[in-house]
Formats: sequence, C-alpha cells, structure tokens
Amino acid sequence: MVIGQKLADQLQIGLRSRLILRFQDIEGTLTGGAFRVAGIFKTNNTAFDGTNVWVRNNDLAELLNLCKGDFHAAVIRLNDSDQAMSTSKNLEQQLSDSEVLSWKELSPELGYLTELGNTYLYIFTIIILLALGFGIVNTMLMVVLERVREIGMLMSVGMARWRIFFMIVLETVMLSATGGMIGILLGLLMVWHLGKTGIDLSVWSTGLTEMGFNPIVYPEWDAALVLNIALMVVAAGILASIYPAWKALKLNPSEAVRVI
Repeated sequence: MVIGQKLADQLQIGLRSRLILRFQDIEGTLTGGAFRVAGIFKTNNTAFDGTNVWVRNNDLAELLNLCKGDFHAAVIRLNDSDQAMSTSKNLEQQLSDSEVLSWKELSPELGYLTELGNTYLYIFTIIILLALGFGIVNTMLMVVLERVREIGMLMSVGMARWRIFFMIVLETVMLSATGGMIGILLGLLMVWHLGKTGIDLSVWSTGLTEMGFNPIVYPEWDAALVLNIALMVVAAGILASIYPAWKALKLNPSEAVRVI
C-alpha cells in the first residue's frame, strides 16, 4: 500500500511496515487483509493525507469479491469548475439509480471559502472604485476651476449648456477609460508573470494545507471579470463627472470671462 505522510506520522509507521485493513465485502461480510507499506505520499491537503491510503485494485477486488472492472464510485474531473453544477445535474438525470455529488456538495467548506473569496473581491473592487471616483471628482473640479474663463467664453458665444456638460463628461470618461485600460494591461502582464513563477505563501503553509490549498498560488485571469471591471471603471467615471459638469453649468458667463 501507499500511505499519506500525516497518517504515517500518526500511526508511527514507515516503509516496509505492516498494516491491516478491515472492511465489508459486497455481501456485507467483515473481511480484511495485511498490506506492506511500499510508499509514503504527501500532497497539499494534509486532511487528505491523514485519511486515505492506496492499494492495488486487483488486491482490493479479491478481498471484496468484486468482478474485474467493477467499482462503487467514479470521479469526473473538469477543466472549468463552473461546469460542475450543470454537469452533476445532467448526470443525476441520466443516472437516476446512482448518487451524483458536485465538489461543493462533497466539500461544502471549500465551496463556502470560494464564495467568500469572490464576495471579498467585489467588496475590495467597490472600495477601489469609490476611491477612484473621489479622485476623478477632485481632478475634474480642478480642471473646471482652471478653465472658468474658457467655459465662460464658450457660453458667451452661444454654446449650448448641454454641450459643455457633455464635453466635461466625455473628457472624464476618456481620462478614466485610458487610465483603466493602462491599469488592466499592467495587471494582465503581472498575472501572466506570476502565473509562471507563482506567489509564495509558504509562511501560511500549515493553515493552507489543512484546508487543501497549495501554498504556491498561480493566478489566472478571467475575461468576464476583466470586462466587468472595465465597465465599472467607465461607469464610475461617468458618475464622478456629473458634479464637476454641474458646477460648470452654474457659472455665470459675464462673470466667468472677467476671471483672471
């Protein structure tokens, strides 16, 4: 057999040690067998290492009176975790006499941590966008106050106020969109680099491995998330431009052109 490192430490056994496994066969009769430890494995999930051992399929089938090719469980691994729920529902409909469980049902605590991480991500994004909005408001207010004379001249020659409003909003959107695109590009380059080298979180390796996480994290970029953030940046720019544009519309043309 091959045994996990944590379980081997708990049982205080090593290579060539003898271990007896007991279980029920397909008829419910208690049976068991003695196995020799041929190897010790270690994964990023210490809980898995402490509860699982591996033996040869032929040896196990002989003890359980199983025919060749029989099995009691099958694992389906997908490249996209978002497909897990839909795939499990489809299999459940096709295999009505079998129990089909998704990874969230098998490990609800891991699914909870994933959902919590996504929630924190959007909370941090909203906080950053609020800071971005205040920065844009401050910048565009300075722009309006520096251009009081120019705005007053435009009003004096008959330029419609809605055009001035649109001009300031458009300038704000272009400013935020340009900065946002540059930031997203730099972020993608950073994710591409860290996706190869990884982020070393070995300082918290003990806690991470207890939950089944790898202490070396390899980030990946999500196109839908990048698009959502880009749209949120543009929306924040539009909302932040309303107050500076409104301040520009409140200017009196005759007084604005006299400003030195």
